[in-house]
Amino acid sequence: MVTADDAALLPRLTAIRDDWRAYAADYEVAEELDAIITGLLARGTRTASGAPAG
Repeated sequence: MVTADDAALLPRLTAIRDDWRAYAADYEVAEELDAIITGLLARGTRTASGAPAG
């Protein structure tokens, strides 16, 4: 629910509220977390120069 106070503080959220269900329909939390964790692990395996460790 977007209230009148939300509309003033969060205009972009208010602009998409009618389409929110369509945006969220194919959102899978597990897939998104897997992508984030995979990316963070990949970053953690690089040296300070950005080159792969090893």
